[in-house]
Amino acid sequence: MAPMIHSKLGASSCKRWWNCPGSIALIDKMPDENRSSKYSAEGTVAHDLAEQAFKNQWSKKQIREQAGKTVTQDGFKIKIDKEMTEHVIFYVFTIWTELRMQFDSVGGVDNSQYLSIEKKFHLKAIDERAFGTNDASIAIPYEKLTVFDLKYGKGVKVVAEDNFQMLYYALGAYLEDEFSEIELVIIQPRIGDEPEDKISRWSVTPEFMDTFAKDLKAAIKRTEDPKAKTEVGDWCKFCAATAICPSQRQMIQEVALIDFDDLDAELPKKEEMTPQQIANVLTRASLIENWVKSVRAMAQQEAQIGVVLPEYKLVESYGNRSWIDEDKVKKAFKAKGDKIFGEPKLKSPAQLEKVVGKGKIDNYVQRVYKGTILVPESDKRKAAKPAVEADFDVLI
Repeated sequence: MAPMIHSKLGASSCKRWWNCPGSIALIDKMPDENRSSKYSAEGTVAHDLAEQAFKNQWSKKQIREQAGKTVTQDGFKIKIDKEMTEHVIFYVFTIWTELRMQFDSVGGVDNSQYLSIEKKFHLKAIDERAFGTNDASIAIPYEKLTVFDLKYGKGVKVVAEDNFQMLYYALGAYLEDEFSEIELVIIQPRIGDEPEDKISRWSVTPEFMDTFAKDLKAAIKRTEDPKAKTEVGDWCKFCAATAICPSQRQMIQEVALIDFDDLDAELPKKEEMTPQQIANVLTRASLIENWVKSVRAMAQQEAQIGVVLPEYKLVESYGNRSWIDEDKVKKAFKAKGDKIFGEPKLKSPAQLEKVVGKGKIDNYVQRVYKGTILVPESDKRKAAKPAVEADFDVLI
């Protein structure tokens, strides 16, 4: 499956750049990289499965028959398992039921033409750079518009009320026709135990949508200001420019009470901190952790392309030792009897080495190369070449 093209001013990041207009310019300064994760790839596969179910009008049985297939998405191999098919069934049949109920209330008609799946939209009246794709919507002109969004995550419940992303999606369908009622529906099948826990609804008026459209246009305009401000908030979590954000730096300095340019600076002793200082640290803890993680990732990236970071170096990283062929190991050390087994399987290389002696297992183990990692210069491992230098060696 080809990677999707996303707008810099799209729905998924709307809350971030709406509140932090300076983030757009900051992100443009960051090197391009593939930011997909296994979790986002898994979500894309679930969305694609749902799209196929809608377009082919699959029954529940037909959706369940997709279990066991493996799909490559964004470089990850994602297996469609029974759990995914059940979650997709919940999403798909919630919308089919909604469609039937809306039209049954007015006598019943051929309603398939009013259901749109994965429909692309372009908010040209707002800005040429504002576009996206609606997961699903039911649009009955002059009556009701219902916009659905599938959230495949299971960590945090997402609600429809005051949801910038949902309002942006709704605007994509709202601007195409006239409606007297607009309902936003988030379906999150992996959250909660009861069906009602998995669905969040919020209704707004046409007047509300008109106001949102004007506010959205103004928010986009703010991102074009060369002096656009940056603002710290929960939207920082998925921002690509966290590591270089001046507001993040200022926030960390205020919380930690240190000057980052002073290499001898020390964090305040916890027993000397005031209750307010302790509360500040706790309140900002997740933002601080996210910032440190982003700086580490950026440092790794810079080192990989040959940038020298004072007091740091790249070294080769390998995974733990693992058996190449367990049957050969069992045969080679059969004389040791049950001593080569743990509970309930063959012992790990490190454990078995203590039984048979150092060096005896070397021909039976492997260590998977995992690339390079950035470590302090004091690390005893030999420095590795940056990726650009290694590539050059291959060419010559």
